[in-house]
Amino acid sequence: MKKKIAVSILTGLCACFMSAAFSACGGAKHTHEYLETARKEATCTEKGLITYTCECEDFYTEEIPATGVHTWENGEETTA
Repeated sequence: MKKKIAVSILTGLCACFMSAAFSACGGAKHTHEYLETARKEATCTEKGLITYTCECEDFYTEEIPATGVHTWENGEETTA
């Protein structure tokens, strides 16, 4: 009896997990097609960030390393 209950619970958990996985992509499997949706350019001291988003709202981010480069014009720093 305990074995049947454990199997039933495990089966229910697997079904719940699979349902959540599919609902994140609108309930159907598809190939993600990501487009750049946001960008923060890197500076000489701070990293930048690019966000890519799929139509199903799945997304990922990519870091842009800090440039380490300063630009000067007429003796003044123009890019930090």
